[in-house]
Amino acid sequence: SITSTWTAFEAMAADLWEAALNIHPQGLASLNAPLRHDHKIRPRKEQDREYDSDQNENVQKRGDDKTILLRKLHDNDYDIQHKMGSILKYKYSFNTLWSIRKAYLDAFGAGSTDVYNAIMDITFDKLSALRNVIVHNACICDADYIHDQNNIGGLPKAEKGCKVNINGSYANDLLIVNQGYCKQLIQCVDNWINEH
Repeated sequence: SITSTWTAFEAMAADLWEAALNIHPQGLASLNAPLRHDHKIRPRKEQDREYDSDQNENVQKRGDDKTILLRKLHDNDYDIQHKMGSILKYKYSFNTLWSIRKAYLDAFGAGSTDVYNAIMDITFDKLSALRNVIVHNACICDADYIHDQNNIGGLPKAEKGCKVNINGSYANDLLIVNQGYCKQLIQCVDNWINEH
């Protein structure tokens, strides 16, 4: 299902990011990679930022980007070697597409074109839009879905207030493509680690 696939993507993205920083903290754990100015790494609306904070009280507050929680050091026996991903993971919620992208771009930056292209693929936008309309609006088209229809190609069309019809064939195709891009993201991160 679309919602299960989104949940699997969230978990994979968070675990992969954490593992990458644990394996290669030099160059990734500073979280200050030069960013591309891309609208896709900003929350669509302030509610997205608030949702992230509400869902994870440990999410780092703005302005605290150079600090870490003492509890995180204690939890890791004050041994930060090969644990920077685990220590820094709390700075991101990993429960919205923009926060997942921000985490990857903060670590890998614009210099890693392959990782950038993988995490920014429109397949994830489609999956996120459909998951959101299913979970948050019982598959009824709202203003957010209209916005997504206008900005993301290939979504099922619906009028505001009407049901978004997602047929089995469309869902199956989307999930297969999403699986491929998840695999590509894993491979790109692995390649980056091996090259650095």
